[in-house]
Amino acid sequence: MRLKPIKDTTNTVMYLYPTTDNDIVAPNRKVRALLGLDASAQEFNVVYGAYPGNDKEIAIQTRSILQVMIDFGSYIDVPETDLAEGRVYKPQRTPEQMRLFPPLFNIRNGPLAPDDAYVSIRYRNQVFWIDDRDQQSKSMFNSLLLLFSLTETGQSQAAPLVTIPTR
Repeated sequence: MRLKPIKDTTNTVMYLYPTTDNDIVAPNRKVRALLGLDASAQEFNVVYGAYPGNDKEIAIQTRSILQVMIDFGSYIDVPETDLAEGRVYKPQRTPEQMRLFPPLFNIRNGPLAPDDAYVSIRYRNQVFWIDDRDQQSKSMFNSLLLLFSLTETGQSQAAPLVTIPTR
């Protein structure tokens, strides 16, 4: 994928180069068929939306950062007392839902975090943490931090202007 300038804007373009590698040809055909893409095209515009405008576009409708946070938060291990008191909501998932949509990361809780926790934070009388040996959770946490940095649109704050009177 790369960014390609098109008329005063920048478009993301995905290139699918021809290949004779059988390990790639069959999946390539399947992806093209599932997305309704031109079987002979090599270049596709990636656009925001629910539906592509033609067979050379790949439409992607992303979630908002709030939706991502809600989904991540639904997998946090929360204290049973907080559930019983109605302080938090935890969606009930069937075993089939858990099989199809396994947790993206694991955040544990307890009175104390392990000394080697990757990150931890105290909230009320509990500590929530990510285990330092849990590579997937660490990776997802870092991805979430990256998403936060990408959504930051504010300009950096200018330093205060100090006036010093002189004679």
